[in-house]
Order: sequence, then C-alpha cells, then structure tokens
Amino acid sequence: MDDSLRIYQEPPSSFMPSTQAAACYCLFGDKILLLKRNPNRPLGNTWGVPGGKIETGESANQAAAREVFEEVGIRLTEYELEELPKIYVRRKGADVVLYRFRKIFKTLPHITLNLDEHSEALWISVPDALALPNRTGAVMGLKLL
Repeated sequence: MDDSLRIYQEPPSSFMPSTQAAACYCLFGDKILLLKRNPNRPLGNTWGVPGGKIETGESANQAAAREVFEEVGIRLTEYELEELPKIYVRRKGADVVLYRFRKIFKTLPHITLNLDEHSEALWISVPDALALPNRTGAVMGLKLL
C-alpha cells in the first residue's frame, strides 16, 4: 500500500476534495468482491471494490449501482444498496469524498469482469483483503464497518 494513503471518518483540516466517488461492498457469506485495476489505469495494480466518480446529475447510490454494472456486470438498482458512512480519502495530495454502500448477496452472483478496467476479480475474506498490498481507500475503509 502507498504510505501516503490515509482515510478519515471526518474531513481532516485543509481537506479540499477534487472528486466525489461512490463504492459498493459486494458481500457473499464471509467474502467480499475485490477487483485489481489494470496497470495502465489510474491507481493501476491496486485492489479495490466496484466504484468510481459520481457523474453530474447522479446521486451517490445511482453511481455505485452503475459502477457495479459497468465493472462486473451485476445489475442493481440504487434501492438495493445499503448506505454506509462516507469516508474521506487522502492520497498524494488528492482528496476524495467516498460514499460507501453495501450489497449482501444470498447467492453467488455471476461476474462479467470489465477487462478494460480490471485484470482480476476475487472473493476474499475481509481480514485477507486488508492484508493485501496496494489497497485503495475503499478497501482501507473496511476497517470502519
């Protein structure tokens, strides 16, 4: 993990967000879905959860549902997502407000990985996810669940 990555429950002093993003923790049993970003993408080779920037005119939960579909092919409605407390992420001077959501699946969903964005997908326990190198702020945010 990049040592400059920090997460906060409240915005730290001088926090100036350049981006608002939404992420979805997809859970099945005791496992969470993680995705490894392609090396040629922003934050390449980092492990994260489905998520991305909130588009103009879009709510945070709409963005999270859209990102899940775009990244792993699972179609969700914004109403299926449980809202979690947002976190404030700081990485190399870039500040991001991260809206977080959770979806608990009763059956293992079929994944159709968007290979333009990600090179791998895996279902992993939360402790193992936190032990992975090169985690994103969303994965680090698992500590705050």
